[in-house]
Amino acid sequence: MEARLELAQGGFDLVFGAFRIAHRAEQPFLRAGRGEGVFEMHRGNFSIREDLDELVALRDFEILSQGPAAIQVRFHRSGLWPILMEAKPEAGRLVLSFRAGPGEEKPNRLRLSLPASATDHVYGCGEQFSHFDLRGRHFPLWSSEQGVGRNKLTEITRLADADDGAG
Repeated sequence: MEARLELAQGGFDLVFGAFRIAHRAEQPFLRAGRGEGVFEMHRGNFSIREDLDELVALRDFEILSQGPAAIQVRFHRSGLWPILMEAKPEAGRLVLSFRAGPGEEKPNRLRLSLPASATDHVYGCGEQFSHFDLRGRHFPLWSSEQGVGRNKLTEITRLADADDGAG
């Protein structure tokens, strides 16, 4: 299956089979910004907070390449906050990768607006201990190693326990 771009008024659609991502100036697909996350954990209980300094809708775009192997699009806002997106079909899936373009101040936050049909649901996303279907809700996606080791007899686990309670 191949991915393709379809130009539209004020934007484009990225199409992969029945899946379609729309990007329009009035409803951009991508936002970039800067902020700082505060992550605290005590015995498996997480407190996650984000202090967002700036979040910019990347309305402007240039299509850099489009072919059967990959599609590359550069998103920005009046030349600022450039983000290069590559869309590449791999093993029946569409893999999107992003990287910041040139510039002194690079974003450290990226937000995507992905389509969902009226019957789609959002499940999983790590241990949330809240609602089963997370559709329409804001929730953190957090991934963390559960500790250095499980064998309390090893030196590395003993030191991790003593220093950080992380063994």
